[in-house]
Amino acid sequence: MTGSDEAIPILADCAMEPCSTESSMISLKDRRNSQSTIVSATTLTWSDICVRPTLKAQQKSQVESGLQYLQRSISHEEGKEAKIPPRRGYILKDVYGLAEPGEILALMGASGAGKTTLLNVLTMRNLADLEVSGSIRVNGRPISRTRLRQISAYCQQDEMFVPTLTVKEHLAFMAALKMGRTHSCKEQKRRVQAALYDLELDKCKDTIIGNPLYEKSLSGGERKRLSFASEILTSPPILFCDEPTSGLDSFMAKQVVQILKNLAHRKRMTIIFTIHQPASQVFSVFDKLSLMAEGRVIFTGPPDLAETMFDEWGFPLPMNFNPADHYISTLAIRHSSEALCRKRVNMLSDSFLACSRGKEVLELCEGGKDDARSTVSSYYGEDRHIGYKATYSQQLRALLQRSFKGITREPELFKFRLIETLLVGLIIGSLYFQTPVNQSTVNNINGLLYTSVANINFMYQFEAVNFFCLELPIFLREHHSGLYRVDTYFLAKNLAEIPQYIVFPFSFCTLVYWVAGLDKSFTAYAIYTFTGMLVANIAVSFSYFVSCVFGSVKLSMAMLPMLVVPMMTFGGFYINSATIPVYFLPLRFISYFNYAFEVMTINQWTRVDHIGGCSTSNSTSPCFEDGADVIASLSYDPSHFWRNLVLMVGMVVILRTLAFSALYIRAWRHK
Repeated sequence: MTGSDEAIPILADCAMEPCSTESSMISLKDRRNSQSTIVSATTLTWSDICVRPTLKAQQKSQVESGLQYLQRSISHEEGKEAKIPPRRGYILKDVYGLAEPGEILALMGASGAGKTTLLNVLTMRNLADLEVSGSIRVNGRPISRTRLRQISAYCQQDEMFVPTLTVKEHLAFMAALKMGRTHSCKEQKRRVQAALYDLELDKCKDTIIGNPLYEKSLSGGERKRLSFASEILTSPPILFCDEPTSGLDSFMAKQVVQILKNLAHRKRMTIIFTIHQPASQVFSVFDKLSLMAEGRVIFTGPPDLAETMFDEWGFPLPMNFNPADHYISTLAIRHSSEALCRKRVNMLSDSFLACSRGKEVLELCEGGKDDARSTVSSYYGEDRHIGYKATYSQQLRALLQRSFKGITREPELFKFRLIETLLVGLIIGSLYFQTPVNQSTVNNINGLLYTSVANINFMYQFEAVNFFCLELPIFLREHHSGLYRVDTYFLAKNLAEIPQYIVFPFSFCTLVYWVAGLDKSFTAYAIYTFTGMLVANIAVSFSYFVSCVFGSVKLSMAMLPMLVVPMMTFGGFYINSATIPVYFLPLRFISYFNYAFEVMTINQWTRVDHIGGCSTSNSTSPCFEDGADVIASLSYDPSHFWRNLVLMVGMVVILRTLAFSALYIRAWRHK
């Protein structure tokens, strides 16, 4: 992308006075400082914006439309003709506009009007499969995608938060990652306090964001405001918001828009947001309105002027009628008169351009075009990497703190998992309670060992998939916002969760081992427990890998049994390792059930020198003289003991490396 980056105003840091972090309310000094935090005045203009699908995307769309047409034609009633779907044209055509500091600009239109596409163009995001041309300028100068990201913030429609954090903790986390390199911890705290005041969140700063296990959580309006607060920590001159009032009632919607307006006026910010069909009390708050239909600009300017323009065009606003409803209804495309409606939209768009207000706006939008001509597509093509705002250690520390809080903030869940572990262990231990060693109990002891491996695996494998997949969307959004690296996130998550996957299997193995009455040697107990912990961590590592590959809970849960059950089948208990067909041997070699069961078998039976109760009258039953005979009957080799332990440790490392690689690829493809 071309253009002079030096000409873009750098946002100013406000030197705010320190405030007490112990105070439950924002101090008056913080309020005064927050109000005086004025960012660099920034005017954003755009002109000649045209957007249409790329040839490849258009061909794909035509194939899909053709198939739908064919299906309709086959099933169509006799005597009636099915219409061929029209070819897709421009999504946006010659769109222009400007947003000035200290004002909020609402991009309003019906579904399909092009407002979200325009917002994507202005933010230079989500433009895959689109051909984009036109000019975007900041203070009359072309701007690169890199520089735009440095001076702007973007609030997406759907809020995503870690539900176990409080409002203040979430903002502190965001501040640490957005300002770690350039601002001290003291300054970050001041910014957090100011954001709490600016977005009127000071009364709920210690409230948990939201989790079904907690009685207190944020309302929809508070979640929206928290999303804004997360973005204004760095005092960006420009703020983009996608549908900030979606999912809110009219009262909450007005409150949210009013807060945005106050923010723009107080800090001289330029705020642009999309909105569908606001209530009249929400509409009355707008500073400027850009009305769109069919990918064209119908009007841009003060909302009061829109009423005058529509009256001049022959569409007066009825008495006691919502202006937004009137404008949307006037510009609606009705199937019964589609051609006439499209003609009306084009006529109104041309009429506004022909009037003095339209010419004035267009002149302002096109200012400086001749001396700095460029296109959005060229900007987009010359993107370069934006460095992270926090160092590696700062990222790791913040992510570790958040992960540990996420675990410790759910004591009910921790208690439930511990009770589940102990209860299952108690049931299994009681089933094999103090099993003696004799000919009739050899298979029972082997069954106990294999059941231990299987239960440890399944107790933690599926829950790990659930937790990891639910957190993936948050990771992808935060990573692509430039908050932290993929490897930092993955390392922090692993370090935070390892303790619980040591404590739980340790508790399970300890209970089962001593209740069932396995070998009394402490060394044997330690090996049994260590093997159980390895199985748990292999299972969780495998869950991480599957989650990163498939990305959703449904797909991962569906695929996991298909991948794990074959390894369980060839674990050495259901079928003897020596009798496995040669074409199934690869499954045996990748089965961690097999390695764990062999280790536990060797650990238990090498310590048994004699097995009594051998009956000579029943020659069909095998008679085991000692533990070595039991090991041999399973086609196991005591010399594999240390090899298997090393292989299991290696599987943990390999699976987590594969999981990280899959996560890295998913993050790269998600751009």
